[in-house]
Amino acid sequence: MLPLVTTFLLAHVPGYSNNCKHNCCTPPHPTRPDISQATYLKGSGGIQIDLVDIKDYIDNGKNIEFSLVFKEEYDVWTHDIFVGCGSCDYHRTYDYEDLGFDALNFSNMLTKSEIYQPGALEPFTQTAYFPLLPKGEQRLFNASQLRDCDSDHFSIRLHVYDNASHDLTYSIALGCEDGLQCEQFTFLELFLFPLYVARNHGSSWNNAGWTLGVIALIFEFFYLMGLWFFFNRSWLALYEPVAILQPQRIYETIKGHRPHFGQLPCVSWKPSPRCVLYALVVYALVVDIFESIVHSTIALTALGEASQPFEMRGVYIYLGIVLGLGKLLPLLLTALVWRFHRAVPEFVWRTYTFRCACNKYDGFGRYSPFWAHGAWSSIELVFLGGFGLVWLGAGYWIFPFGMLVSGSYRLCIWIANPEGYKRGVQFKYPTVDSRWSDLGGVCTDETKRQLLGVYNSYYDSRAMDDSTQPLMENLATATSRVLSVEELLNLGRR
Repeated sequence: MLPLVTTFLLAHVPGYSNNCKHNCCTPPHPTRPDISQATYLKGSGGIQIDLVDIKDYIDNGKNIEFSLVFKEEYDVWTHDIFVGCGSCDYHRTYDYEDLGFDALNFSNMLTKSEIYQPGALEPFTQTAYFPLLPKGEQRLFNASQLRDCDSDHFSIRLHVYDNASHDLTYSIALGCEDGLQCEQFTFLELFLFPLYVARNHGSSWNNAGWTLGVIALIFEFFYLMGLWFFFNRSWLALYEPVAILQPQRIYETIKGHRPHFGQLPCVSWKPSPRCVLYALVVYALVVDIFESIVHSTIALTALGEASQPFEMRGVYIYLGIVLGLGKLLPLLLTALVWRFHRAVPEFVWRTYTFRCACNKYDGFGRYSPFWAHGAWSSIELVFLGGFGLVWLGAGYWIFPFGMLVSGSYRLCIWIANPEGYKRGVQFKYPTVDSRWSDLGGVCTDETKRQLLGVYNSYYDSRAMDDSTQPLMENLATATSRVLSVEELLNLGRR
């Protein structure tokens, strides 16, 4: 649990200059400058807080901790930093309402470092940043200095001079960087995390917002082709099996020539809304992974070209937490849920009774009905869907909402049991394969008897008593008379 908690020690609640008037922004939580929060700006501008919002800080002489980080190692002589009493409004027009911008108060000018601090990777948004102010006293402002302020505002302001080659891209952050008590996010802020990532990848920082669309289009082509060719040039990945046993078990039971899964005898396939949702979620997660890797590469390239080595902490957090737990783990879990749904027919998991074992088709085995049981819908809803809403923006909202919908559908199917499946009820094979094309294998009476024998022997061998009564009667062997039409239907003749 500790790694998950410490990941947020480098995170900030974000704000953006395009939501501000005159490039002077109010931070996301103005009454709580102790909460870690960052505002992204370009050119002359800054952040301001109404003095009434920090009256407690002023009266008690509390320190306000802040920092400035830049996209690049800009020439430090092209700008100055002002911290203290006053506003930070720029770009005002000369009319009867706005008479010019707020004048610079040079008594507030901060003595800044002539060199940047070691750069770092922001792991959550995959951006490179270069702090200008060293840690310590230069990042602290005692609010008692505002007691005689003749303005209504406290501001942290950056003024860019005319000798700058272009507008500077930078961020002003409030709150401590190394304290867990400073990291507080509302549900909405966590929910909107994909939007913050997209903005930082785009015009707010990396200026490469086009990569998401390009990656999505390229991967869509290869993804669809992969699904088509991997499943024997069909869309079988979007279907679920209807059979008395797992398709893999039927495949292994057949003697002689073993056909592809699409041509397995006595296995029908029906369209699965859950498979469609899982396929969409996997697509979104993989696109998200590639997008984050691309922008991490962009950021690391910028850091590698800096004047001094960069800090590795952000890289480790990105690889282990953001990429590993935040993206690869949801991808793995979704792929497993998709795989178990296709590997175990509904009839099998509904008639299965769990026991602690570790063979292929029982207990914790990789084809065990245990993993496909409808009871897992609660885990799918809470841990994949619910937590996904606030977990590092994985899958750009497609992941959490896809899992919430699929989990809800799975829960309803489990509770409703529309097919009426239960142990001891004769399994009826569908007479029609609902795929787009007739690709199913031939289901003979002999094959049905063979599969029914495997089903009954499996459960009989696990019975707690000495009863040898089969769970389902094999009508073809229980009589020597000519079978009626109704009995033939029970055998599932196509």
